[in-house]
This record gives sequence, C-alpha cells and structure tokens, in this order.
Amino acid sequence: MIRELVVSPRAEADIVAAADRFLAYGGPTPHALRRLENLIEALEDLVNAPVTFKVSDRFAGVRERIVSGCTIYFRVVPDTGENATAGDVRILHVKLPGQDDPAWL
Repeated sequence: MIRELVVSPRAEADIVAAADRFLAYGGPTPHALRRLENLIEALEDLVNAPVTFKVSDRFAGVRERIVSGCTIYFRVVPDTGENATAGDVRILHVKLPGQDDPAWL
C-alpha cells in the first residue's frame, strides 16, 4: 500500500531544532550525524508499518515512536490497527531530548 507522509509545520520546526541541537556542541561529529540520520530514517520509515508503534497514553488517536532520544508523535488516518490497511501518516510533533511532554498536539 502506498501511503502519504505529511509533516506538520510544528514537526518540521522540531526536526530543524533537532538538527541544530544534535550538531550544536561538537559540530557534525559521526555520533551527531548518526543520531540525525536515525531520526530522519525513522520518520520516513513510518509509512512502511505505522501501526507497529504504540498508541499514546496521553493523546487520543496518536501513536508514538522513540528514536535518537526523540519521541515522534503521529497519527495514522485511518488507523485500522493493521499495517496492510492503515492509511496515511501525519507527523504532529517531535519531542527532543530534555523537552517537557507536550500539553496538546
């Protein structure tokens, strides 16, 4: 099944902030680049098996994936509970390491 991956403006800003944070202190070290690469790959990979990841305890209709110390919050529309029939993926927010949990999505 071909799915669309939609990144919200908020999540887009979060991804830029993650890149800035990962590269801020030591520059583009191999570890920092690997963390950023892992995050980007995880985001892109969500379309392959979106319902594999846990349903959020805090936000109705939202799933979570943790990678590189970040929590990716996303919706699957429609979320059928089956990867074979699940719909498009909408990335809502990427919580960076050390950030407080979001109050809303």
